[in-house]
Amino acid sequence: MKLADVWNQIEGANEADFSFPDKPSDSERNPWHSNPSELAKIGMFLRLFQPSVVVELGTFEARGTEFILEEMKKYAGGKITILFTVDVPYIPMWLPNGYGETTAPGFDASVTLRRARIKDLVIRSGPVELIYIERLAYDAGPIIVKVVPEVNFIFHDACHLAAAMMDDIKSFGELKEGTVICFDNVLEGHCIFDFLGNEFKDWDSFHLKTETGQLWLQRR
Repeated sequence: MKLADVWNQIEGANEADFSFPDKPSDSERNPWHSNPSELAKIGMFLRLFQPSVVVELGTFEARGTEFILEEMKKYAGGKITILFTVDVPYIPMWLPNGYGETTAPGFDASVTLRRARIKDLVIRSGPVELIYIERLAYDAGPIIVKVVPEVNFIFHDACHLAAAMMDDIKSFGELKEGTVICFDNVLEGHCIFDFLGNEFKDWDSFHLKTETGQLWLQRR
């Protein structure tokens, strides 16, 4: 299926048509959740494309993970369906020669909540295999491609610096025709679009002007 053929449906996805996990009150200090209007776009894509292998880069408290999992469970019967979600137990600081570590008030509680929620989601994942990888996004790519022959959809909500985003995606190697990527939270500057546009010459691109912005790509 071509993203261009159904783009109007994805762009027009209504959050009223989806159910969302409650946002825990103790996470208000770290509001790095995808909001419902943006998750609705992800949900509509999942309903239309029904990808077998989904990768979420940036778990945070696993609220988006739960949403994606519940949508995948609706079509997972009868075929291998895997959701990978990837994050680290600290706030990564991207540097030209690697990552440093920092934190924020309440972040340890968010990591504890994430791990507990993932444990619960694994128990009730049903026909979907949920795999949590506690590594940096660009470290997880090589691990994932050894487990599965191909990745169908990558939801990138990890470090939002353009160079870091490219490092993360390149870690998966050569992605196949039809693969879709959604970069979340890309309104920090037009340089991101220029940079990614030069890097993804063989991809169709679609920009969603949501609250924080999404950039969708499909490999031609």
